[in-house]
Amino acid sequence: MFDFHIEELNTFGKGHWEIIQSKRCDPLNFSINCERLRSIFLDTDLCLNSMKYIEKYLIDSMFIVFLDNDDNPQIVADASWGELNSCRGVVDGEEQNIDSYFADVVNDFLNKNLDLRYCKEWRHQVNWIFHLREYDQLLNERRYDEINLNDLLEDMSYNGYSLHYDGCTDTNNKHVYYPIVKRQLLNQSMLKPLLAKAIGCKTRELYVGKYHGDGVGIKYVVGHLISKYLAKNCNIEKVYGHVKIEDYFGLYNVYAINSTFSFSIIGDKNNALDCCEIFGDGVAIDGDIL
Repeated sequence: MFDFHIEELNTFGKGHWEIIQSKRCDPLNFSINCERLRSIFLDTDLCLNSMKYIEKYLIDSMFIVFLDNDDNPQIVADASWGELNSCRGVVDGEEQNIDSYFADVVNDFLNKNLDLRYCKEWRHQVNWIFHLREYDQLLNERRYDEINLNDLLEDMSYNGYSLHYDGCTDTNNKHVYYPIVKRQLLNQSMLKPLLAKAIGCKTRELYVGKYHGDGVGIKYVVGHLISKYLAKNCNIEKVYGHVKIEDYFGLYNVYAINSTFSFSIIGDKNNALDCCEIFGDGVAIDGDIL
């Protein structure tokens, strides 16, 4: 049993924490705990508004919930067997992100529970979303000098979204999901010039986002290289992010491309490989490197 003390957490005057125990830890009150969890999330998009999911998850997992001063849920974490299975919020629909107003609250919770497996990964994940929102705000307000370009490059390269929800699936490399705030950033006119400055290249040599082209004229990709075909005279040298290709049949040796996060090619027809996966310094979310 994981011994958790909510009184040790700093709420910053923004609400309070509540623990809903698992059936394994509190079998006599299982029905009551299920009803309580459902009542908390009844008006949210989280699956915890359904008794079908609650009765499944609450068997082994305890839920730690932060409710604001109006008793609305803002953060929910579930832990079992020494692992932090998730740490989510209630904004952005199915993405279930945490409102930035509660960044200090969730970071205090995560920093005090780093002994839980995957806690560091969830800390990285939730703060990544906070960082993207901050960049978006700074770009909207034209406060370009306040943006750390190296941090911007790293955060735009990363896409460790935890994707087990229907709208955010990433099954067999067929779909790469970018969260809402990342898509907003891709529409910022100054994003590409700032990233080009960070890399030290010309803007015309850079592609930001999901690249599906043949690689001619592009030296750098920030985001994802997904193209199944790269021409023999492809110019791509480095992908700041991920290479995720299925059934590659291009003329260029894609294995020569350096990627900063993950490298995955499934069914390379040129090399007659059924599956080849080489992972870089990706960040694990839900136990998988994305």
